[in-house]
Amino acid sequence: MKRMYQEAAKEHFKKYRQMLFLMGPRQVGKMTVSRLLGDDFPPAFYFTWDNVAHREVIIEGPDRVAAEVKLEHGSKPLVVFDEIHKHGSWQIFLKGFFDTYPEQAHILVTGSAR
Repeated sequence: MKRMYQEAAKEHFKKYRQMLFLMGPRQVGKMTVSRLLGDDFPPAFYFTWDNVAHREVIIEGPDRVAAEVKLEHGSKPLVVFDEIHKHGSWQIFLKGFFDTYPEQAHILVTGSAR
């Protein structure tokens, strides 16, 4: 089933190289939209701050995330960071990831608070 923001997000990634932030209350379909977008921009990778293993990768920094998703192999995957606003330095992390790999990934940030 198509979601309200799926087409808008898809068009955003086709036209722009900017990150996309998708925020809203819990249980409104943010991750569903993320998963559907993964079908449009494969491969897709999901990192959620609420998963300890994912959190450890994020804490190691942008280069560790890039290695995890194999950005050097030429595809332009969708990389989703969920609930990353819980990380004390989330803005620095995202800016560092985007500035280092601006043309190598579609970046979607989702969250339900702040």
